[in-house]
Amino acid sequence: MDPETPSRRDTAQDGYSLIEVMIAAALLATVLLSVAGVFMTGTQNVQSGRELTEAVTIANSIVEQVLGWPYDKVWGMTGGTAESETATFRSDVTPPVYSGDATDVADWTATAATWTETVEDALNQGTILYKVDGIERLPDEADDGLTNFRDAVFLRVTVTVRWTEARGRQREVVFEEIKL
Repeated sequence: MDPETPSRRDTAQDGYSLIEVMIAAALLATVLLSVAGVFMTGTQNVQSGRELTEAVTIANSIVEQVLGWPYDKVWGMTGGTAESETATFRSDVTPPVYSGDATDVADWTATAATWTETVEDALNQGTILYKVDGIERLPDEADDGLTNFRDAVFLRVTVTVRWTEARGRQREVVFEEIKL
């Protein structure tokens, strides 16, 4: 080969071969798809965290509200009577028929509407289950300790907030508190 004659590799028209370009494109596409998957998962996790925080906030605010009520109002919210041992309120069914003083009935009705609206606005298919148990003594294996609300020494209040995530997964948060 003549030293003054440029080799084929030294010409200005040299570049990458078609195979090299295709391998580089495939490698780049693989990396980009992997990164896109990570971003999608991250976005879903952030949304799930937001929903969980919202559910915890709703359940906590209900528990705090209820702890400020007198005994009869705590179990009255469920539509229960003084003879009941356990009573529940569910936001996804028709509210119970309340009985008692007109002011209490109006307050329970407004509270039920507010709780229902709050959970339905904040969470996909959101519902609240509010349960009250009359407790006479600490439960053990032989005795659940339940008694009617009139004779209860304390009340166990359980607030469950349920919802469905965008991915279809059912979630719930449960808060339980003792009203002395």
